[in-house]
Amino acid sequence: MSSLLTRIALMVSFAVAGALALFVLTGVLSEGRQQNDAVADQLGRGLAALLGTGQPFPPGLLTVRDDGEAYNVIIQAAASGVIRTDETGQTTDRWLSAVVRPEGRTRLRFDRAAFPASIRLTPEAAIHLAGVIGPGWPSRPSDEPMIALRTQSRSLSGLYDNDPGRDSRFELRAEGIEFDTRHFAGWPDRHVAIGRASGLSRFRQTAAGVADVGAEVTLDGYTSVTENPVLGALRVSARQVVTAGEFGSVMPGRLTAALSAIFAHNSDAAARRAGLRSLVPGTGGVIGNIKMDETLEGLDIRGRAGAATIDRAHFSIGAGATAGRLQLFMELATGGLHFPDLPSQYTVFVPRSVTIRTAFSNLDAAAVDRLLQDLSFPDTGPTMTGVKPVNFNGLDGARLRFEYFDADLGYATVTASFDATVAETGGLKGQADVAMTGLDELMKQVQGMPNSGRVMAALATLKGLGKLEHEQIVWHIVFSDSGKVMVNGIDLTALGAR
Repeated sequence: MSSLLTRIALMVSFAVAGALALFVLTGVLSEGRQQNDAVADQLGRGLAALLGTGQPFPPGLLTVRDDGEAYNVIIQAAASGVIRTDETGQTTDRWLSAVVRPEGRTRLRFDRAAFPASIRLTPEAAIHLAGVIGPGWPSRPSDEPMIALRTQSRSLSGLYDNDPGRDSRFELRAEGIEFDTRHFAGWPDRHVAIGRASGLSRFRQTAAGVADVGAEVTLDGYTSVTENPVLGALRVSARQVVTAGEFGSVMPGRLTAALSAIFAHNSDAAARRAGLRSLVPGTGGVIGNIKMDETLEGLDIRGRAGAATIDRAHFSIGAGATAGRLQLFMELATGGLHFPDLPSQYTVFVPRSVTIRTAFSNLDAAAVDRLLQDLSFPDTGPTMTGVKPVNFNGLDGARLRFEYFDADLGYATVTASFDATVAETGGLKGQADVAMTGLDELMKQVQGMPNSGRVMAALATLKGLGKLEHEQIVWHIVFSDSGKVMVNGIDLTALGAR
């Protein structure tokens, strides 16, 4: 999950930051040839106004050189706590340089972009970032916490259009990527290597101060090694990872304010949590809706407990808000699941494929925001001390659904659906439907296992409660917020009381 969240953050930053910079560049550079210092000053003021900082960029941050047919634009700053080096290993203060060519009054084409070959946080900066992600984790400069990113080669190009309703596109390619964390936020040390990465981002202005953003990142040859002092090394590799995202109604000014509250050195824990809450669709007005998809091909997981391989896995999440009501969904699908170290008598219980989709809807966004406010980080140490009581008031009427669940064992299949609503009492009321083929064959497989008595008794009970319909056994379940449960018309609550 942390890897997915990291890629989400990178995609949003890549798309929004690039588009914001070019938004201002278009307005300035398309006005005609001007003095270089004047152009740089206008760019700095325009970017500061767009990002909502309230102050112009410091002198020297932006350098613009007019070469007649194009502009050479350089963004540089001696950022405290961040060490950047170029291909030769020499320290540099440049963040980005690019050749920018105006095309008419609304379009900019840029290429030959260059940015640091490596970026590394100092121990003090890493400690600050650790406090943002997980306040309360003990960390000292003597622990030498580290976050570092290195690339062997990289390129960035794109075309930006300042005309509302028209897409802008940015392409990023990189090879030989390495990312390391050490002694960071209480997390296990981790090394990530990626053979090749390519990214495509789309940005479209839909209204003043509002934009829709889309991005897709493909990683070829992904490997992650996590060192856990208790569990040992965990190695995860994938032939290919494709992550795609759509972010609707993004408000760059509010996004900048939220990120500033989260990462600023002078922000306290309350301000950081407020910034994080504002990123939830429908609660802070920063992002209207989100949809993320990730597909992994050739996944291989190996650790002290054994190994697992998955031919293909797909994961989706989404969130959006309409008229103060929040909707969430999650979908997971796997195929070709194998456990090489699993004893052969247990492999018959490994499903060939599993698919599940869940959805929450009709959530009161204000109630969700209050719920998030009640969830706090521990004050000191990696414990749960200091957590405030959680208030679930206002969530009545929310709907929880398992739209579908499907598992295929080859000789048996299970499908299910679930639909429930949160009652005023705080309980759930609704119904579920489960259907299964191959139950008798499953019972034969279980019967041959050691210590299978309790499992066989449970399966026999399930079979007795089920109804045979079209060569499958079905269970229709109805439940109320009072705790009453009916299965195919049989009151399980009454049976349990006997």
